Amino acid sequence: MDLYITNTTDAQMLTELRQLNATMNQAQQQIASGKKVEVASDAPADVQSIVQNQSDLARVQQSEANLNTLNSEVGMAGTVLENAAELMDSARSIGAQGASDTSDSSTRQLLASQIQDIETQMVGIANSTNAGRYLFSGDADTTAPYSIDFSNTPPFSANTTALATRLGMDSMGNTFPIAMTATDIFNNAASGNNILQSLEDLRQGLLSSDDTAINAANSELASAATYLGSVQAYYGTAQSTITSALNVASKSELSIQSNLSELTSADTAEAITVEESAQTQQQAVLSMRAKMSRGSLFDMLG
Repeated sequence: MDLYITNTTDAQMLTELRQLNATMNQAQQQIASGKKVEVASDAPADVQSIVQNQSDLARVQQSEANLNTLNSEVGMAGTVLENAAELMDSARSIGAQGASDTSDSSTRQLLASQIQDIETQMVGIANSTNAGRYLFSGDADTTAPYSIDFSNTPPFSANTTALATRLGMDSMGNTFPIAMTATDIFNNAASGNNILQSLEDLRQGLLSSDDTAINAANSELASAATYLGSVQAYYGTAQSTITSALNVASKSELSIQSNLSELTSADTAEAITVEESAQTQQQAVLSMRAKMSRGSLFDMLG
């Protein structure tokens, strides 16, 4: 960026002084702002790369924000499903007690009441929310997926049949599944997968003190508990995928920011050197002019 004095006419000296002043102003601006590019004209050749990097950075940062939202949702789903698994363990323990030869009709009535409480809590888990949206309502996430009323048969009823079509997306645009519906999880029609129905079958068996029904319901509960484990694994996989995607996005963001910094950040030491060199050359021009005869363009300019 150094400018060299190669002529001695007034007009040429004025041109050189303007160039030196422009060089000093640019260097001072870089020192003050820490940036070598603030407007397109500062580095025309780099504009396209800068714009592309800025666009990529915005995209990656938006992806990170979306992934963090999903991470919160999936993490909450994993937590409440752990609670559901604990309830299933309690229900199976109650079912085993109800199937015992030592349990009479009166005892089974009390146990049925406990199962009713568990069934109510399970519907509450199915209706879990995070940040104002129902976790297991699929695409109808403003509607609680289930209601429960023990005057009805069965006592639980679905409020929505919406599917869960929303997908997670990483910073590269790859999509992955992130959610199941309450119907898929808690009231699955596949044999042996119906958590709510297995609880209700046990409650009814205990209320009627029917050994055969109680034993059948206990078998259903065992199968449903295994299915719930597979649901937990699904959400565990979703969370691992999100965590991996966040790590990739974070590294990508750092790389893009590094590229942008290289393209736009000033080399302060170099800018100081350029400013000092321009000042030295400015003084040389002015000193040379002082040795020349007066009555020139400099004098007419005052």
